Amino acid sequence: MTTNIENSLISASALLKENKKRSLGIEKKRDSALNEENSNVAVQFAQCKADFKELKQKLIQLQTKFHFVKSLATDEETTIDEERLDEEIKDSKLDIAEAKGALEELKTKITACIETGEQEYTTCQNDLVSLEQLVTQVSAKKQKLDSLVAEREQALQSLGDLGSSNFINDISAMVESKKSEVKEYSEKLSQSKKALDELAKTKEDINAIIQEFDASTKEYMAVIGDREKEDKLMNNTKKEEDEFLSSVVGYLQHLSGLSIEHLHGDQLKVKFNQPEGKDETEALTLTMTFRSEPPSPCVLHKAEVNISTLIVDDIIERAIAQNDCKYLIQEVQQRWQKHFSLLHEITILRERYAIDWICNEGVLRMMLGDNGHIVCTLEIQDGYPATGEVKLKSISGRSEDSPGDLQPPQKSPTLTDWLHYLACRYNSSDEDTDS
Repeated sequence: MTTNIENSLISASALLKENKKRSLGIEKKRDSALNEENSNVAVQFAQCKADFKELKQKLIQLQTKFHFVKSLATDEETTIDEERLDEEIKDSKLDIAEAKGALEELKTKITACIETGEQEYTTCQNDLVSLEQLVTQVSAKKQKLDSLVAEREQALQSLGDLGSSNFINDISAMVESKKSEVKEYSEKLSQSKKALDELAKTKEDINAIIQEFDASTKEYMAVIGDREKEDKLMNNTKKEEDEFLSSVVGYLQHLSGLSIEHLHGDQLKVKFNQPEGKDETEALTLTMTFRSEPPSPCVLHKAEVNISTLIVDDIIERAIAQNDCKYLIQEVQQRWQKHFSLLHEITILRERYAIDWICNEGVLRMMLGDNGHIVCTLEIQDGYPATGEVKLKSISGRSEDSPGDLQPPQKSPTLTDWLHYLACRYNSSDEDTDS
């Protein structure tokens, strides 16, 4: 009988060692799970919670901005800068895309965190069940061991040998320690479950905000779409208006007698149209140069014409002093109209006669006779041919005539009449003298 009891004690001791080994393995696994839980669930959850708070504030700002831009776009009484509104719409698009991306990324993180926590929670529950089963087995074996110990004590008493109860006390202490660990582990699992529930609620809140934000985004994109349609319609209308205005400007330029020949940088060239049938005379071009002189953004700096015989220095000086381009163009055009007839007449006469026109002195010299030894000087009065006259001022050379003795047969002779008259008189007399 003693041998059986000793064998039973040996078996019980081996079983306790095995249970202790399994308990140590479960304890290590529990500690690892708890550490992983603290790093992968609690820390990630805290980060997600902070990101959610920041993103929520940003979403509120975007919604406020959206409603403000929407009210500006739909309010007919409010006058707004179209370019600025377009920039605000583009910026809002970028902010919406960025916010949606951040929401999706946060949603993915929260989903991964919940899945990890649920896996850890399931693992902990399985470990808890295994530990409870192990405690049950240990309790059952403890009862068996208690009976074996009781039998052994009875046997020892019958043999007169007193046994020690230290072994039973160790077993009891070990069981109580394991129960305490199981209780602590259960509390931590409960805390993990609470954190997972809170994380799930946060995920639901984020999903609700995402849905609300998606609805607002759709509404905002609809407003943007309407705005783009209006812009397209306005662009088409503006294109038609530009074409119409271009034709009107061309027609007005034709009627006004001038056109914009060149516009580059700080220079503007205006070309004055030629009268019909007089294309042989060079067209007049007025070149204006501008510069910036605060507070005026554009100031007339200088001006010049391409016709050297057209004297407009006084007009240019006054226009620059008054910074008046309108005055400059009108006055130059009027003086050109008066000057053009004389210039056109002289241009034609140059092809027939040897003449020298000194515009600033208002005289024209004509060389006559053999080798041009006779020079007649004609005075062209201001306003010719409309109001002024042409008079013979002097004759130099071999001629014995005086200016007062010569007069064309016409009542009010033109410059052409004078040149023809003088050419007939002196060129023919020279021929008679030579013959």
